Amino acid sequence: MNNATDRFYILDENLNILTVNDAVLKRWKIDPARKKEIVGKNFLEIFWGVVNTSIPEYCEYVLETGEPYSTSDQSIDRDQIKFTIFRIVDGIGIIVTEITDLINYQNRLEALHQSATRLERTENVQEVVAITIEVLGDVLGYTFGGIGFVDDNQFVVHDTINIGFPESYAIPLDTKSVIVRAIKTGETQLVDDIAEDPDYHPISQFELQDTLHSELAVPIKIVDEVVGVLNVEGLKKGIFTQADANLMETLAQHVASAVGRIREESIRAQQFIELTYKLNNLEHGDSYICESHDRCFKVFAELSLHGVPGICLVRDDPEKLVERYGFNSEQVMLLSSRSIKGFEALNNIQDISRTISNLLKEGSNPVILLDGIEYMISMFGFEIVYNFLQEKKFDIMEADAILLIPIDTLTLDERQKALLSSEMKTLT
Repeated sequence: MNNATDRFYILDENLNILTVNDAVLKRWKIDPARKKEIVGKNFLEIFWGVVNTSIPEYCEYVLETGEPYSTSDQSIDRDQIKFTIFRIVDGIGIIVTEITDLINYQNRLEALHQSATRLERTENVQEVVAITIEVLGDVLGYTFGGIGFVDDNQFVVHDTINIGFPESYAIPLDTKSVIVRAIKTGETQLVDDIAEDPDYHPISQFELQDTLHSELAVPIKIVDEVVGVLNVEGLKKGIFTQADANLMETLAQHVASAVGRIREESIRAQQFIELTYKLNNLEHGDSYICESHDRCFKVFAELSLHGVPGICLVRDDPEKLVERYGFNSEQVMLLSSRSIKGFEALNNIQDISRTISNLLKEGSNPVILLDGIEYMISMFGFEIVYNFLQEKKFDIMEADAILLIPIDTLTLDERQKALLSSEMKTLT
């Protein structure tokens, strides 16, 4: 009985205490040498918090019927407690089980699983990081922590809670660190006292460094590959328990699942992108003219569908184009003096140039479809438009982008055709 973690009372028929185990003495801070002081006292006087509950009635019920009774839980002094009451020869036995921590764990675990649904819907790692930080702080209740991923033989911090890491802080994998140890071993690292850990590496730039004393680092694993780490730190020694480790490991599994899915989708998308390039004889960094408007729109739609950023500058009804080809309406802009149906309009060559330049600066090998080149020539003249295309050619090349220009060559004279063909490839 004295080895039990639950509190155990043996009472007579009047609910006076006959004996208790050591867990009772520890709970009420009674010296074991003074155990006799509690013997003979009434259980309801010692455990006064149960007086206004149904526990006294349960005790009477067990005494009268001999049938054992177990409560699901009772809320007493903000603690959640389970009572197990059973008949013995001279009275009853009561086992008191503290389940506050268990209920808190179950509530956190349930909230954690609900958050997993959000992670399943993420489209990129940035969204995964944002949700994970929210879960660490708001769901699991940690004050200091963060998430990072392995990149080029170092651990790169992506975001934190209340930790003043320098921007883009990275830990080389040949450095002694609890996080690095989690990466190399693939195992959770629960450190009760970081001062006693030989691998702990203080970060001099970290303003809270001297106030943190415990750490919990959990690897994020896709199959057997450690791709990142969830890390939380505490102000007290020994603040993290195995329950914390279990919750963090569950979150790490959800994060790994999301990151793994995003990686697979990215690989498949890249394969489709390269296939589209190959089937259409396209190369990164090139500019193309094509006599088929439909083909240009289909190429743009296919690349956009698989995540290639881009803009589509048009002269036709934008809503019909979006409906027909299925690309994102936010990518569509009008070459017009005014906007219609909520679509932004560009009407001077400077704005067109700036819009394209801004997209190219964002990287990710974008695709640009410039429909309505005939309109631009009629508005600004061939020489100005030609100079504009010459300038953009090298911007496109530098950004490894693609420029598609559908054009009716019947609107051009032979000289103009020759000049365009000298600067741009022909998509056949």
